[in-house]
Amino acid sequence: MLEQLRLLCEFQKIDLALEEIESVRKVVADEYSALQVKLRELEERFALLEEQGSDLVSESNELESKLALDNEKIQRSEAKLLEIKTTEEYEAGLREIENKRIEIEETETAILEKSELVDRSKLAIKEMSTQIETLRSQGETIRQRYEQVSIETDARKSETAKSKEGLISKIDKRYLARYEFLKKHRQGAVVVGCKDYVCTGCHMGVPPQLYYQLQRTNDEYLSCPSCQRIIFFFKHNLDGQFPPQEEPPPVEEKPKRAKKPAKKKEGKKVEKEEQEEKEDVREEQE
Repeated sequence: MLEQLRLLCEFQKIDLALEEIESVRKVVADEYSALQVKLRELEERFALLEEQGSDLVSESNELESKLALDNEKIQRSEAKLLEIKTTEEYEAGLREIENKRIEIEETETAILEKSELVDRSKLAIKEMSTQIETLRSQGETIRQRYEQVSIETDARKSETAKSKEGLISKIDKRYLARYEFLKKHRQGAVVVGCKDYVCTGCHMGVPPQLYYQLQRTNDEYLSCPSCQRIIFFFKHNLDGQFPPQEEPPPVEEKPKRAKKPAKKKEGKKVEKEEQEEKEDVREEQE
């Protein structure tokens, strides 16, 4: 059974490697897709900006045409004044010319405002055009990188798939079916070690009886009660995630030092103490 689990772990390593290989291509593809979305949005804004700029130019041209026409009208009105004979008609002609001049001043102001808007629009179009060209250049760079990554990814997947095919015939179909089922419903590894009463797949505790059973079983695969992943005793190190650790050498205790015998009191000091004891005895007898 341990050999079957070991083969299943090898099979799992290949699957995880394939996922990692494909994830590299997906990252580049997602980056390219995000840039294309940004580019399309910018191109839509650019088209709208160009349309608005074109409208501003048309409006400015219309104002220029109106200004030229009004100036011609004033010239004709001034020429008519020379032919007018009555005072009333002359004053009416002057009022008409004055009103037209006021209208011309308003048109000239509008032309200046439109001209400023047109200049701003041209500048915005130029800046956005530069942004679009930059994004297109970046997109082309990413596209080329995606093609290169795809070539490398397909080559690595082809090599890895051959190793996977070589293991399929060695693994019991029941275990392989169980593995494939778990693979569809769980992310990452589905054959994991169990250490210190904890499943390393879901990090939930397992019952002591199951933990002890993992240490001695050789005839069946066992599952985590929480996540249903296939589990094995971590010291079996079937997936290479639990290399055996060397135990530290025992610490040698240093021998205890023997206590030194107490030094005898020096002779004079002993004699003095004996003399004092004799005097004390004598005083008690008296």
